[in-house]
Amino acid sequence: MTNSRQSSFRRILVTRILLLFVPVLLVGEIVALNKARTSILRTARQNLTESAISKGERIGDAIAILKANLLSVSKTTVIPSDSPIQEQEILTQLRQQLPASIECIQLTNLLNQKIIASSCGDRQIGELRLPLPSDGIDVKAIFPPKAGTTGKRNAQNQLQIVLSAPVSDSRKNSIYSLSIQSALYQQTRNPPGSLTGAMVVIAEDGTILAHPFTDWVGTNINQHPHASQIKSI
Repeated sequence: MTNSRQSSFRRILVTRILLLFVPVLLVGEIVALNKARTSILRTARQNLTESAISKGERIGDAIAILKANLLSVSKTTVIPSDSPIQEQEILTQLRQQLPASIECIQLTNLLNQKIIASSCGDRQIGELRLPLPSDGIDVKAIFPPKAGTTGKRNAQNQLQIVLSAPVSDSRKNSIYSLSIQSALYQQTRNPPGSLTGAMVVIAEDGTILAHPFTDWVGTNINQHPHASQIKSI
């Protein structure tokens, strides 16, 4: 009888101890998991912020280099006004002065918008918009053709721009426009578990300039879900 009472007392004691400590252990586990989650999210945000700043600086530097090259070439190139323009000759001259990474070089007559020389066919890549910015270079982004329309789509999902600057003839009349097209950035696949993410470039007016989903490029961020969350970043 005594042994039975002692056994019952022990079971009750163990049960009460478990009822007391198990919730405490569970709460401790939840707190630890929340702290770990917060730490991981903080690290991810920091890594993504640093990556975005770094990529932004690289894009800015690339545009600055392209501007400097184009400005130098446009100031030193003189188109003859008294003799016919030799397309291959002028293209060879321009290629020698511009970086090899330039995808297209095009010289256009501003008076009639006729392409004088082009390294990428008859497709006009740029149109000089006046008035020019203070640095004398007109810059515009290249968007892929919309669904249902014809046009060459950039399969590599690159951020591309066209820079244009006026060029003078031998009489010092700025009647030509020199345009160059170049890719600034190419999306790359990140290894699983990577915190670097994919690059998204959004203009001040909300236009998406680069995105891992090519169909989103050229659209406005307001057209897509979670726009308010993205704007708050």
